[in-house]
Amino acid sequence: MMMMNRKYLSIFLVACISGVISAQDDDHGIWLGVTVKHGLTKKIDLEFSGSVKTFSNVSQVDQTFLEGTIDYTFNKYLSVAGAYRFVNSLEDDDQYHFRHRVALDLKGKLPAGRFTLSTRARFQRTELNYIEELGDPVAKYYGRIKFKSSYDFSSFPLTPYLYYEPFLPMFTGEEFKLARNRFAAGVVLKISRKSSFETEFIFQRDYNKKNISDIQILSLNYTLKF
Repeated sequence: MMMMNRKYLSIFLVACISGVISAQDDDHGIWLGVTVKHGLTKKIDLEFSGSVKTFSNVSQVDQTFLEGTIDYTFNKYLSVAGAYRFVNSLEDDDQYHFRHRVALDLKGKLPAGRFTLSTRARFQRTELNYIEELGDPVAKYYGRIKFKSSYDFSSFPLTPYLYYEPFLPMFTGEEFKLARNRFAAGVVLKISRKSSFETEFIFQRDYNKKNISDIQILSLNYTLKF
């Protein structure tokens, strides 16, 4: 069993490294986050998180945010969630401006042995306080679908995973187009029953800008449950 676990871990690490090496070397960033979770009832969970995101080869802060989420679990396969995020974001005038985001999630997961296949369909609305020209939209709407696969080791507290998430603009009045692609490989390290540490390598391609923009991101997050 130990040999099998090491085999799966080796394959996962090779996939992570290959993905990072093959990605275009346009930009790099680091995302640092902290999450606190509390089980209000058996079916209702509360979550509070904060994050700092950098870009421009980690030399500049792109945005910071605080977020609150409430999650309701129907059963072991299906849950829904609602979230509000208060964002301080760098805009085109090189100044930081506030944004307000609300999101609704429908989440499903399917255990398959030690693997878990999951998906999250998200609808989000972001209200913009920085408007460049009269007639520019005051809010942006996106649909996001996250496809994720994770593996649970029995012999040590590591859970590696892979996911893909496209961002689809909504209510633009234009024909369908993809705004952003996000590919990620990560691992969750369980420190204790109530705490864990998560790291991700993310490759993100943004189609919204005048030229296609690629960024490689190292994401680090600490989670505490109580």
